[in-house]
Amino acid sequence: TNIPTFRLRRSSVRRRYSDFEWIYKALKKRSSGANIPPLPGKVFFNRFSERVIEVRREGFERFLQTVAEHPLLQTESQIISTFIQDSNFN
Repeated sequence: TNIPTFRLRRSSVRRRYSDFEWIYKALKKRSSGANIPPLPGKVFFNRFSERVIEVRREGFERFLQTVAEHPLLQTESQIISTFIQDSNFN
């Protein structure tokens, strides 16, 4: 990314569904003027199939791209850049 909020141009991190639920709730709570996109739903059957994993990965990627590119969310919250770039995010 070239967005100034992010200190790294590229990053790769691993996140659990519960981490995405946390960031979603935190953004909803802190960002009254922004429309936070929904997360992909939980999967209970065939959740380890390659197709299901890929569809969910794409959904999370769309969520992160939408959130990271949103002008209000970029300026209102440091948690987005930390969530996306910090491998020690807790």
